[in-house]
Amino acid sequence: MDQITAIATSTRTIGTRVVLVVCALALLTACEPKEPSACSGDVLPPFTVTVRAADGPLPADTLLTLAYGAGIEEFALEAPPSDPMVMFCKPKGTHGTAGAGGEAPTTEAVVCDLYVEGAATLWVTGGDYPELVEELQGEANECGPENVEAELVLGEASTDASHE
Repeated sequence: MDQITAIATSTRTIGTRVVLVVCALALLTACEPKEPSACSGDVLPPFTVTVRAADGPLPADTLLTLAYGAGIEEFALEAPPSDPMVMFCKPKGTHGTAGAGGEAPTTEAVVCDLYVEGAATLWVTGGDYPELVEELQGEANECGPENVEAELVLGEASTDASHE
């Protein structure tokens, strides 16, 4: 019986010590000061692309086609999609009104935020302009994806070095 009492006392003492050590470690870990993050909380799109024409407004039939890892998405200036997945485009500098007696609307540029990771290819067509092709390559730092900006101008040579 003395052996059982000794084992029980020993187990209680060890168990108490383990609990005290675990609690002390938890308190020490919780009290460490955290270094302030250099990263802002803003979530920027990996790509922002501006499309415009070299000699005036964009043609009404301007079409942007984006190919990325998960698929293909299009933006047509004449009929913008109502539920984009990764390519969110906004016409800028729209003038005129469609309809009876109104002049046809014109758009100076389209600005698109592209929420894709890694590489993507963007094709731009419109009017009699030659097709533009832009290979987009994402950049990242310790905070995550960096915003890469590109400007594509219909009527000028492609800025993509792989097509020159």
